[in-house]
Amino acid sequence: MSQPPTARSAALALIAGVPGEGRMIMELGPHVLEPLSPSDRAAAQRLALGVLRGLGPIDRLLATHLDKVPPPAARNALRLATYELTTGGAAHGVVHSAVTAMGARRKTQHLKGLVNAVLRRIAEAGPEALDKKPTRLPKWLRHRSNRAWGASATAAIESAHALQ
Repeated sequence: MSQPPTARSAALALIAGVPGEGRMIMELGPHVLEPLSPSDRAAAQRLALGVLRGLGPIDRLLATHLDKVPPPAARNALRLATYELTTGGAAHGVVHSAVTAMGARRKTQHLKGLVNAVLRRIAEAGPEALDKKPTRLPKWLRHRSNRAWGASATAAIESAHALQ
């Protein structure tokens, strides 16, 4: 019997679908969020959007604790947990949730130790570990935005994107 979806598992599905599959969050939302209660839907959307907005700083922080890029499932779990830890989430609950998510699937069980170790180090560093510099749009999107609207409009989009 499978576990009912949680806000975190739905957020992970949304996070995996956007950069990994190149889909828009609005495409994924109805399918992923439908089984959740309204409060869990809101929590899942808040978590996923927070991770996606802060992807650059989150990945830079994770890179300081990783020798190589982990598989997508572990990377997304680390991204979500890092976002939660750096925005005031309780370390024991966040770390436990991420480790449990890795243990739930046979393909990711071997990554539980990695996820635990990395997140414990991030939790020790605290919220100030996250680089709060404004995030630039990805190169492919920045190039298209510059071409379509110009450099000043792109800079304004990046400034608005950095606000959370």
